[in-house]
Amino acid sequence: MKFMILNEKGKQAEKFANFLGGKSGFLKSGDSYDIVHASGHLLKYKKPQDNVPESYAKQFNDWENLSSYPWDTSLFKWEYEINPSGKPPTIEHSKKLLKTIKSTSIGQDAIIIATDNDPSGEGDVLAWEIINYIGWKGQVYRLHFRSESKEDILKAFTKMTNAREGDDQALYHAGLARQRFDYISQELSPYATIVAREHYSTDALRLGRLKSVINMVVWYQNYLRKNYIKRPFFEVRFKDNSNHVFKREYTEDSVFRFNDKSSAEAEKNNYHNSQIKILSKETKRQQPPALLSLSDLNVLVSKDGFSDTAFDSTYESMYQNEIVSYPRTEDTKITQGDFDELLPFVDKMADVVGIDKSLLTHRTLRAKHKIAHDDHGANRPGIKVPNSLAEIEKKFGKVGVSIYTHIVQSYLSILCEDYVYEQEKACLQDYPTFQSTINKPIQLNYKKIFDEKALNDSTKTDENDQSNFSEEAAPYIYEGANPKPAKPTKSFLNNFLKKHNLGTGATRIAVFKTLGEGNKSTMRLTQKDGYVLNYNGTLSALLTKKAYIASVKVTYRLQELIQQVRDQKLDWKQIPPLMNKIVAHDMPIIQKNSLALNDDSELQKLAAAANPKYEKKEKAEGIWLGKKVKVSKSWRKHEFSDQELADLFADKVITFKAEKKDGTFYIAKGKLYNQTASVIKNGRKTQIKFVGFALLPQEIKADENHFVGIWKKKKVRVFNRCGSHIFTKQEQSDLLADKKITFDGISKKNGKTYKYTVTGKLGYKTFKGNKFVEFKPKFN
Repeated sequence: MKFMILNEKGKQAEKFANFLGGKSGFLKSGDSYDIVHASGHLLKYKKPQDNVPESYAKQFNDWENLSSYPWDTSLFKWEYEINPSGKPPTIEHSKKLLKTIKSTSIGQDAIIIATDNDPSGEGDVLAWEIINYIGWKGQVYRLHFRSESKEDILKAFTKMTNAREGDDQALYHAGLARQRFDYISQELSPYATIVAREHYSTDALRLGRLKSVINMVVWYQNYLRKNYIKRPFFEVRFKDNSNHVFKREYTEDSVFRFNDKSSAEAEKNNYHNSQIKILSKETKRQQPPALLSLSDLNVLVSKDGFSDTAFDSTYESMYQNEIVSYPRTEDTKITQGDFDELLPFVDKMADVVGIDKSLLTHRTLRAKHKIAHDDHGANRPGIKVPNSLAEIEKKFGKVGVSIYTHIVQSYLSILCEDYVYEQEKACLQDYPTFQSTINKPIQLNYKKIFDEKALNDSTKTDENDQSNFSEEAAPYIYEGANPKPAKPTKSFLNNFLKKHNLGTGATRIAVFKTLGEGNKSTMRLTQKDGYVLNYNGTLSALLTKKAYIASVKVTYRLQELIQQVRDQKLDWKQIPPLMNKIVAHDMPIIQKNSLALNDDSELQKLAAAANPKYEKKEKAEGIWLGKKVKVSKSWRKHEFSDQELADLFADKVITFKAEKKDGTFYIAKGKLYNQTASVIKNGRKTQIKFVGFALLPQEIKADENHFVGIWKKKKVRVFNRCGSHIFTKQEQSDLLADKKITFDGISKKNGKTYKYTVTGKLGYKTFKGNKFVEFKPKFN
């Protein structure tokens, strides 16, 4: 047979070509093959106004009119258009790839889908978009490879499946159902934006299936914390000389907690010191935890100070280099084959990350960590083990070191013996309802390598309690309070989403990245308070209170239904129309919520900061360089005379006496320039262009803070430091030679010290019309 192998991206196609012996050739079966590739999604659904009959296009295009909603989704033709791809993304790049794929398919007997086979079905959707677009009606097979190693890829060709039926078609339909559901859901974003703009100026709001849930959880946790009222309580407890506390079990019906200390003091008079009675002693064992999910690993790497973007791109690069396993997996277990494959390399891994190899004595796979099906398996190290962390850092930066260290620690922990501890329970001889339990470590074993408590925010641990119960305990008054709601940290959100089974690990990270990074973010991650919503995030949350789009239960139910599609228990076409019900429910809710926006004091503060009032200066109009322009009639404290304005419009240099901030004077010399400035609008930094007066560039001279030299055949003056790092003479020379330099740096924030690596070279920057040269850093 003649096969066309369709890969997801160029690098993947290069690997296949390398493993198979070329871009074209013959498989071991004797069948011929030709490799082609996409570049992510080459196609996307047309805009709503272009995906309906022409007579309805005007209604769907008028998104700023409330009467345009809700959409009649039965009108959608579900047609695709070409999606830009490449770097930078262009339509032409995608057209070229599609043309190559279509021409290569001519004369083939079958297409083999060899895109990423992730559990969301995204790789299958991507492939079928192309297959349907080129009009292919022939046989289609699915290649299932667990990793992009040569062994796994070659093995996958021996067990291809018919992609037009069974589980493969069900996975594609599940992905297609989710894609169409999300497409319909986009109408809520413009609707909410229109409603919000009736009260506040705002950018386009971004509502979505998981985005709105996370946004709401962050808002609600911060709301609970802001409105938290501490309610102290007092109760009698006992404490022995080793500080072990004996207390009664509290229920809602308990009467021994008091709102005032005096009542507790009165009850304390009824008690005296009591002997301690040991109830039980038991040696217990705790097996190593499940292997890390991708979002768990992201939490640990985030605690090391790295962004979601850095984590995501670096892990993908490390996977492509077979340093780590496939990222988009939901498994937290591995097969016996996975375990056996990595076993010869575990000692070297331990050496690389500094783990005591003598701890790795459990070299058989526990049932707890074993999975039968031959899928991707849990996130784990790859069989290509680096020689050192320095080697990792050189290729993948410090974020790569963080990723590799945590993933190796997690994996090697399953080769350690169980954590062994003695659990001792005791009560008071005279007051047996007062009880205490202590866990005394006997052997830490796997906890010396990896402690699952690192995935939480609490630093409390009971592994350090080596003391025994004393002979007696004395009563005292314990002062407690209702617990303050938890901060919405990344650990909190990750655990919340896992608890409610919302999103895959890869999806959670993608949403964290979308919501928490970039100029269109709705929240930011802080050391002090966890995630904090910005102006647009707060607006979105307030508008979607009690809306289905932000509901945990509704989102979970949707995922259940999509799983039923995967299990071939539900027709995928029943999923997208569910969004119509959500829209019908949510639109009046959003409208009602908007009426209460002005009652939210926090939103009013954020709105004021998001749209600061800038000083409006009187303008003069004239012709400058052949164009009509408006310029400010003043510069700092100086008011331009009519003659000065005339000279400026004539592109002449003017000179005048100007005053500094300290009250001293100097001679200002300048002219008009095209300039840019950053302003805050709707909570976003926005660049505006204008024509205005600026001082002439200073004469290029070196001083204690700058060095001077020839760069790209021009004499330049460069600031001689980046952060706290001062460039050495060699670094200055390399920079002027247009070479990249690399150095380590340290920063301190909120009492914590962060190490980072900086790589960069010289480049241009324009500020207030002046173009100058500076060091352009990239932080890892």
